[in-house]
Amino acid sequence: MNAPAPPLVVVFNVGAGHGQADAVRATLQAGCAEAGRTLHLLEVHDPQQLSAVARQAVAQARHCGGVVVAAGGDGTINAVAQTALGSGCAFGVLPQGTFNCFSRSHGIPADPHEALQVVLAGHRQPAQVGLMGERVFLVNASLGLYPQLLEERGEWKRQLAAIALRPVGFLKMLGLLWRGAFGRLGDADELLHLAVRQLTVRASRRAGTLGSRRIKVATDGEVTWMRLPLTFRVAAQPLDLLRPPAPLPSDPPAPDPQAAE
Repeated sequence: MNAPAPPLVVVFNVGAGHGQADAVRATLQAGCAEAGRTLHLLEVHDPQQLSAVARQAVAQARHCGGVVVAAGGDGTINAVAQTALGSGCAFGVLPQGTFNCFSRSHGIPADPHEALQVVLAGHRQPAQVGLMGERVFLVNASLGLYPQLLEERGEWKRQLAAIALRPVGFLKMLGLLWRGAFGRLGDADELLHLAVRQLTVRASRRAGTLGSRRIKVATDGEVTWMRLPLTFRVAAQPLDLLRPPAPLPSDPPAPDPQAAE
């Protein structure tokens, strides 16, 4: 006899999804009932309670052998992933935000019904995760030129990258802002970018006491304050993500007989 399929423990941010909470809730209930899957729906009405509800969901999923699912925008997905990472639970996503950068990068549909089918199918694939200190980021973490980097986050979502701005004058800065507005910031010569596995950011000696102050940072679009120095690194273990199967590589093209002549 086959073992029963694992229950879904869903952290549902009812404030996400542009007022579609009722429709998403109905999709979850109907889809799980049709598939014969147990649904534990943990709704979040106050964003301040998101982390606590995420911890409750992971504890419940570990107890019942279930799957942890985040239903919300990138900030909600980040908060649930923060707790699910290293828990041993599979992690599913029902994207309900504006950008949905993490889900799009892994081929997870924006439509709630289609995204639920991906979760129910149960195809697991490891997803690389970044850490800023001990704070998880799935898409990017940024400081300094934050608004422009946030606009460009889709360009860097496939790898852990470090980006810094060369010293520039006022006119050059205006040019960078223009590039950022039109999605071309990554082409600028003044921008440094490099792939790393670990990077530590410290204040310049000329900054005096800046190193002891908090600075504004963003992880997956959510702004918070942290203290320098900050260490960015690749997490030691990935998320056990439920996502569509990766497409098989296409067959190589047939050789052209005329090319050998």
